[in-house]
Amino acid sequence: AEGCDASPPPPRHTSAPSAEAAGLGAPLLLGASAAPAAPPPPSPGSGRGSAPGLRCCAGMGALCAAHCGYGFLVAGGAELFPLFASAPRPEGLGLTTDQTGFALSPLSLGLIAGSLSFPFLAARHGPAAVYRAAAGLYFFSNALMPQLTSAQRLGALPLWASVVAISLIRSLGGPLGFPALAVLLNAALAVGERPRGLWNGIASSCLAAGRAAAPIAVGSVWSLALRHSGEPLESGGARAWPWPVDYHLPFYLLCVVSVLCGLLSLRFPRAASGAVL
Repeated sequence: AEGCDASPPPPRHTSAPSAEAAGLGAPLLLGASAAPAAPPPPSPGSGRGSAPGLRCCAGMGALCAAHCGYGFLVAGGAELFPLFASAPRPEGLGLTTDQTGFALSPLSLGLIAGSLSFPFLAARHGPAAVYRAAAGLYFFSNALMPQLTSAQRLGALPLWASVVAISLIRSLGGPLGFPALAVLLNAALAVGERPRGLWNGIASSCLAAGRAAAPIAVGSVWSLALRHSGEPLESGGARAWPWPVDYHLPFYLLCVVSVLCGLLSLRFPRAASGAVL
């Protein structure tokens, strides 16, 4: 078949040039033979400004941004719950140090359950779906967390049952989301000629940036919201902020971040979205 044989074609035996070729036609023939060959058309996705190349960079950028957002989400939740648990009522739960430690103990059960269930869930549904589910778990846990103040008014049993349930939901997000992101990143780098070391470094730096920014951002928002929550001071006090910008605000901030993390998964590279274990 034409184009499949790599051996050069046999040389052609041509006769001596005629007088016409030696006269007027010679310059034309020489000019045609000396003209450089036209460059081959670029292959799809190989050009610097090609649409597939831009889509590839956008997909990897979304994957790195998801690392940053998810690191912010996990570190922010770990920062916020002890503040909320130890804050005085009615903005917090008013728990002691021992009670706060007991409230955090169900997290260990979620870590074990999530680590053991991730391989089966990723093999059945794909790591992209597991990552979206993990972001959804953080959304529901942060949306339900400030409602613990309502459960506390019903008694100790409703409070601790709700604390254990929400802690278990929140604890599943870490061991499900982080391995899913690692699988998605490796699957995206396994296709094409993307520099693996560069993209791995960018993703790790984005994850570290999210983890570093979360305690500062969440702690600042909590302090600001708590300052304007409850009854205003009698003399020179600030006016109390209404719901949802009272003590609910930092929890709803994490809910927004979890939604953004889920939306970013829709822009992941196609190779990563279709990866299976």
